Amino acid sequence: MSQDQATNASASAASPAWGSLPVEQYLLRNWDLTSTLSSPAQRQHLVRAFIQADSVAGADAEQSTPSAEQIRTILEPWRPQRLRQLAHKHCAMTGPFEEFYFLRTHYAGGSEDDAKLREWLDLDEYVSIELPREEEWWVVLDDAELFDLGENEGDWQRVYDVFPELAVPSVARDVVTDSKMYYIRSNLKWLEPDGEPQEEDWAEAVREVVYGLGNKLLVVDRKAFETDELGLVFRDAKGHVVRHGRVRADELNELNLYEGWGALHETHFWLDSEVGEKDRVGGEVVREIVRLAKAD
Repeated sequence: MSQDQATNASASAASPAWGSLPVEQYLLRNWDLTSTLSSPAQRQHLVRAFIQADSVAGADAEQSTPSAEQIRTILEPWRPQRLRQLAHKHCAMTGPFEEFYFLRTHYAGGSEDDAKLREWLDLDEYVSIELPREEEWWVVLDDAELFDLGENEGDWQRVYDVFPELAVPSVARDVVTDSKMYYIRSNLKWLEPDGEPQEEDWAEAVREVVYGLGNKLLVVDRKAFETDELGLVFRDAKGHVVRHGRVRADELNELNLYEGWGALHETHFWLDSEVGEKDRVGGEVVREIVRLAKAD
């Protein structure tokens, strides 16, 4: 989808009322008029805190309507209406998106790269068959004005500062429920009675659970256009990278097929990918969930 097409498609969607998005309510409730931080710095700090919160205080409370001054100074300078429309669509999801989002971060290649991305989308049977072109605007994030995020590996995560809904579309962040804890322990039963689960066994059991709580991402960066291998990112309910690797464009249907079967963690797409920092043995996410699982 070209930038003009994306703009036209999102323009047909109504912009949400100011203050109606969860992150906007969070900003309004927590904005400190006495802070020594600049407005952009305070906004970035609060957005990142919103993403990492286990629960969003006041999320169930009646929404407050921002004043004209709050809109002018807190909300309006942050991001354009097109991003707010995307955010509204993502917030309407009742659970993790079952397919893969595409995030294009490289735009220097012009029309040649536009054509290549279109070719890849047409190879993906979900996009080409099940997703009407007019609905691509919220699944295929392709807009140079919004998503030209840098050329380095991992630069795509800068999108969270302006589009936290891509990390956490819901205010419900039940990272691991009791049923998930049971599943983690059940995954290790095959080691008994002859052996004890090692730390890596526990960590991998956690990874297989938490990635299913987040939205999966295909990153269309410079390397993707140069090699025909898209960035493949498995994320948890807070947008943390659980595993990341690469997938050939001609493997997209195979990738979706295994995901539909619930067997993606048994394939090379998962096993050959690199573990994210927070989900390694001793990492922040794994360490806490393993502690809780062992305590039960």
